[in-house]
Amino acid sequence: MVAIQPISRERHAPKRWARFQNYNFAREEAIAPIVAAEFPKAVHAFPVGFLKDGDAFYPVAVLGIERGKNLYVGPDGKWIGGYTPAILRGYPFRIGQTEDGNQLLCIDEDSGLVTDGPEGEPFFAEDGSLSPEISKILDFLGQTHQNRQATLKVCALLAQKKLITEWPITVRTADGDQTLDGLYRVDEAALNALPADAFEEVRQAGALPLIYAQLLSMQHMALLGRLAEAHAQRAALMSRETPQVPDLTKSLTNSDTIDWSKFGIEG
Repeated sequence: MVAIQPISRERHAPKRWARFQNYNFAREEAIAPIVAAEFPKAVHAFPVGFLKDGDAFYPVAVLGIERGKNLYVGPDGKWIGGYTPAILRGYPFRIGQTEDGNQLLCIDEDSGLVTDGPEGEPFFAEDGSLSPEISKILDFLGQTHQNRQATLKVCALLAQKKLITEWPITVRTADGDQTLDGLYRVDEAALNALPADAFEEVRQAGALPLIYAQLLSMQHMALLGRLAEAHAQRAALMSRETPQVPDLTKSLTNSDTIDWSKFGIEG
């Protein structure tokens, strides 16, 4: 059975769903897609780059320096940082698309958050319409999906103007240098060399805020190194069964502009 299922009255009216209580489901997500609307907050929390899918580029939050390890998920499952990507906040829901292009709200039934019992929240109201909470989720994910389409258009323009280049990264950690492959960034030199008419086309497309935000976010690569070191130190201390373990949040300095009062899904 396919785990991702479109929400329907026939399948889900008798069922209920529960909100996730931690981010353990994202513990192995070292990369998370984001959209342009997230950039103003995202660039203050983690590095942002691009991945390539065929000939197309799309922006991502860089959450780790090795495959299968999200440095922003703490040992207790809490989110370490001031902003959480929308794609994670919407879990276990996601937006699908019908053959005629209409949006379709789906849910991951392997999440453990869909039940047949009385606990949890209903998918549908008594009159058969979507419940108020499900309607809010559909609106949130629908807006994110729409912005993703606009974001991809901006990325296509950047690629057309040859403003995206490979971003080879080496992050220094206590265990040695870690290399990140497959990421891309804005080519600042190519941007500065654009002819006036091409630069104006980029500006008119609304691409400049995304460009400058991505360049600004690159300063957080050192932050990933410090988080990796804090995770490693904690794991080493726990393996020796000592109660004195470091607080991961203390690996960040005030200059990292992280709002620690917004843990969890409120980020």
